Amino acid sequence: MQSAAGRVLAVRRGPNPVGSSAVTSHPKLGAGEVFVQVQAAALTITDALLCFDASTLSAAQQELLPLAEGQESVVPGFFFCGEVLSLGPFVDGIRVGEPVLGILDAAAWQGQRDDDADPQLTPAEKVLRQGGAFREAAVVQFSSLWPAADLVSAGLRLPAVISLLPGMLNALFTAASRLQLQADEALLVLAPNLSGIVLLLQRLLLLRHSWWGPLYLIVQHGPKPTLEDLGRQSSLRGLLGEGFAGSFEGWSVEEAGGAGGALGSLLEEVSRRTQGAGIDAILSLGLDLNPAQPVSSASGKELPPSELLATLPNEVPLLRSLIKLMALRGRLLVDDPRLELMPADGQHLWAKEATVSFLNVHRMLLSGANLGLLMRGIAEVTRDLLDLSAPCLASSEVRQFRMFEQFQMALEALVGSNASFKDLESAAATSFRPC
Repeated sequence: MQSAAGRVLAVRRGPNPVGSSAVTSHPKLGAGEVFVQVQAAALTITDALLCFDASTLSAAQQELLPLAEGQESVVPGFFFCGEVLSLGPFVDGIRVGEPVLGILDAAAWQGQRDDDADPQLTPAEKVLRQGGAFREAAVVQFSSLWPAADLVSAGLRLPAVISLLPGMLNALFTAASRLQLQADEALLVLAPNLSGIVLLLQRLLLLRHSWWGPLYLIVQHGPKPTLEDLGRQSSLRGLLGEGFAGSFEGWSVEEAGGAGGALGSLLEEVSRRTQGAGIDAILSLGLDLNPAQPVSSASGKELPPSELLATLPNEVPLLRSLIKLMALRGRLLVDDPRLELMPADGQHLWAKEATVSFLNVHRMLLSGANLGLLMRGIAEVTRDLLDLSAPCLASSEVRQFRMFEQFQMALEALVGSNASFKDLESAAATSFRPC
């Protein structure tokens, strides 16, 4: 039965987003629509992107947003789980009372419903009726829902599953469609820390029948990662008997001396391990490949070319080192939107017939054209969970917050107390509960 109104979390966008509870009417169910009682919703870095405004975001980030220019408030929430309360006409494959996983894309913030044209609705009320799943109940297209009764029967708690789902999907698409690893190709992953790539490592281990390494892992912070460290991760338990486990090596920039040429020295060590063959695929996460160079003195006066040359570092630039490390027809995948190639870099890539491409974790959700692909990804991830080949985090390992009372706390835990959005590296497993 569809209720007349319900609470929704409206976030005032800005450099310090503020969430508040509001009450709005639910739109009438149209053809193919389902009314879902929301039990939990994930808080992701893409949700955070929606909540910040132009004063915090770069021009490129602003271009991604599916929001009207100058829109002051937004209802976030791309991933959610809940229970079906009622069905609209022509709904197939979903039953009332059934537990479901749900995913929304940019269309949820851009779509215009017939009853939105009601002259009695204010612009603010229209914003509240549109948007994501940070609400008590949501009206969504049935094509956005995935039946979850099998997961519940298997003893998996849906709030824990929904908190992991964004990271598992990102890992799936990164490994399957971006890295495209084959057989014994060598992979190098550079990441800020081990905890931020556990789900990627899980997906790489699930590829054990088609790819088995070698895998070289360099982390910026923390101790040198070992197989024993991987075995202590709950998401990897039981998976380390095959795949890249027999050809894994890890290093830590922090242990190697931190700043300066430590990373360059580690890349030279990786090159030696390949015996000159190079790396077939390199994944660079959270690295600034274009470190800023001084163009002025401490007094602010612009340096002449002769003095500027003296300020440049002696070591080879990081990007050049990565290109040098690539094998013939190698692939470099980066998440740094500020990447710039010098002419010499292009020449090195051309000589090797190598490629550089970008990884944008927001694109698939914000494009509005990938819902079918996302649902296929959910099908594969849930199948892995049911097969117990992809262990799921225990509920105690998932950070849970009350949706309407603890939004600020949850956003701070995700982004950091004093960090701007551009400083965000990765999202931890986080879910909201409406009550």
